[in-house]
This record gives sequence, C-alpha cells and structure tokens, in this order.
Amino acid sequence: MIIHLDPTITTQQREQLETKLSEIDYSTNAVTTQYGSYLIGVGKQEFDIRAIGTLPGIQDIHRVSDAY
Repeated sequence: MIIHLDPTITTQQREQLETKLSEIDYSTNAVTTQYGSYLIGVGKQEFDIRAIGTLPGIQDIHRVSDAY
C-alpha cells in the first residue's frame, strides 16, 4: 500500500501509524519525493483500508496489488 502523508503530520501521529501497520504485520519504508512524503507498506494480511486511512496525518492511501 502507498500512504501519502500529510505535510503537517506530527512525530506522534507517524509513530501511531507505524505501530498500527506493525500490528497487522506490515513492514514500512519511508519515501520522500518532490511531491511529498510517503510510507510504503508491505504485507499480505487482509484488512479494512479505512482503518488506516482515517488516522490523523494521512492525506491519501492506496492499495497496490501483487501484480505491481
């Protein structure tokens, strides 16, 4: 999954997000581009994406299939 972080995300909000992803067995990699900061989540566990997308500090979230 690709999580576009809000530019105003706090350290505490980011830690909360990473903890939540860790709880569902997803590893994360941080990526910063000219367009913003992202967390890339990698894992196989099925979950409701809205549980992550509604956390504070997230601008947008996208699920990516294995084909990509």
